[in-house]
Amino acid sequence: SPAPVGPSARQVRMGAFGGGGAAGLLVASEAGLLSLPWPVGVAETLATDPIASLDVRAEAGLTRVVASGSTGTRWLRTVGGAVRDEPDRLARELATATGPAIVADRDGAGGSDLVVAEGSVLRFGVADGSSVCFEAGPDLGVAIARALAADLDGDCLDDVVVRGVDRGW
Repeated sequence: SPAPVGPSARQVRMGAFGGGGAAGLLVASEAGLLSLPWPVGVAETLATDPIASLDVRAEAGLTRVVASGSTGTRWLRTVGGAVRDEPDRLARELATATGPAIVADRDGAGGSDLVVAEGSVLRFGVADGSSVCFEAGPDLGVAIARALAADLDGDCLDDVVVRGVDRGW
């Protein structure tokens, strides 16, 4: 159905995004980012800039959301089902990245770190108590189309896998 989300939805994530932590959806689209209680309710607009990449990770009672698009990257968190943007937490090099973005546990302290792409370059963000600090990453030589994070080797740290626009991994 085109309502209430609209035909331009690109990515959707389910989670505790409804009022009071009830079920809900986050919907990323050309029109922005919406939080929508499930199965019915009034949508809340979280961002009005185009969002092409959306990732969510819940860990230790905190849900982190990263959304990126042509105007940059947003770092959000949920509190009681309400999703709130935290623009002052991101280093400028992370906030300006326009490629795919993911939440990852890169340092073993929980899933609140960040990986974003800018063209062919990965940028890493390591979260501390009050900010997400920038770490330079590799230039992979091909524009990055998608990024994923998972512990592939069992060392309790997320590994980052990317796919280039040339369809190579």
